[in-house]
Amino acid sequence: MIFDDIHWSEEMEAAWKEIKQHRSVTLTIDLFFIGLVFFRKEQKVKQHFSVRF
Repeated sequence: MIFDDIHWSEEMEAAWKEIKQHRSVTLTIDLFFIGLVFFRKEQKVKQHFSVRF
């Protein structure tokens, strides 16, 4: 899934944090303007990445 404006406001920051903590989420990539969320059943350990450019 793709989420837009994840750092737009305090509410969006809180929503992004909650999304990352969801039990089904296994991988997130924070590209500042958008956030990518993956639900990979074969991945056993959660990973969170931030790419700032």
